[in-house]
Amino acid sequence: MQAQVARAVAESYVAQVNAERLSVGTALAAGAPTEDVPELATQAALLRLPESVDPSGPSDDPLKAISYFAPSMGIFFVLSPSASEPAATSRSRKRARWRRCASPWR
Repeated sequence: MQAQVARAVAESYVAQVNAERLSVGTALAAGAPTEDVPELATQAALLRLPESVDPSGPSDDPLKAISYFAPSMGIFFVLSPSASEPAATSRSRKRARWRRCASPWR
């Protein structure tokens, strides 16, 4: 997961640089004088892409107890059938053993 986050940050940075290069190139292709390239680059550097990775820390909102309820119930309902299965299998094996033992007297 750390690699994915690092890749997303790097891709966001590269996208921003490419957007700046594209905006300067578009301005030059539209007829802007080449003497204005430093000024155009400065203006392009101030712009931000509408969607980007925000390099901020963890949220300041602490989790509440209710935030743990849904995941814990999901885990409970997934694991509870698998926990009762060995006991049910053991009971059915004991019953089958008693049936086999009692069959000669039937």
